[in-house]
Amino acid sequence: MTFSRPKDHLPLQASVRTVLAMASRPFSPQRAARRIEPDKLEAHPLMALHSIRELREYMREAEVRAIERSLELGAEKEEIAETLGITRQ
Repeated sequence: MTFSRPKDHLPLQASVRTVLAMASRPFSPQRAARRIEPDKLEAHPLMALHSIRELREYMREAEVRAIERSLELGAEKEEIAETLGITRQ
């Protein structure tokens, strides 16, 4: 079985170079989210995967900050868990 890359896609080496260049830029969640939109994901899957990894890390950090701030402002742990969709099992 042979794999042929669609003509509208960058060669894999160009995609890797693009991902490496992106890694040197400051992170922007808005820019990362644009890179995982369906048309971008289809055309540049490595770029999308890089953005997904960046967004995961950003979301983990944002969740911790939001939980800490909620507790500082008096939210109950149960409220936070409910908001996050976490239930006791």
